[in-house]
Amino acid sequence: GDAFVPSGATYFAVSVVVVQARNLIAADRNKTSDAYATVWFGRELDEPTPATHPFKTRVQQSLHPIWNESVHFKSNTRPETVHIRVLDAAKTHKDQPLGEVVVALGELWNVAHETQWTALHGVPHGEIQFRIVATEEPVVDRSLVYASTLGLLELTVASVNVTKAKTGFVEMHF
Repeated sequence: GDAFVPSGATYFAVSVVVVQARNLIAADRNKTSDAYATVWFGRELDEPTPATHPFKTRVQQSLHPIWNESVHFKSNTRPETVHIRVLDAAKTHKDQPLGEVVVALGELWNVAHETQWTALHGVPHGEIQFRIVATEEPVVDRSLVYASTLGLLELTVASVNVTKAKTGFVEMHF
């Protein structure tokens, strides 16, 4: 359900930089691929849905695409995994998988993570280079964090006057 997360609570922040891929399989007739990567957060077997905040890089017509694109995610619940899937963008049929990586975040919380090359699973060859930063952060004063089933919406304001009316509703003046 929806709730306001009080100041002093903890939220979980994950940033993923999808740097590049190399040696991808050729999915197109011209012996290349129209490669892009999707990133989402969740549990190990989750598929991307609007609720898991899928992110998509731009398409590169290459077997060695360079993206250097990042996604940032905040949640009031700790995500277990980061999923990175590389696909070939197809115009006439379903996009073809070019491999994927599932990274368990268990040991990565609050630890510096170096950019690394990792083999893509589910394909004969291909690697992806990425960096993940996963931190637990306190909800700071002067921030209101609205938690919903889709994650967090953080509102940082200069000053807030909060008055509780007899009805139980909170009236906010910015």
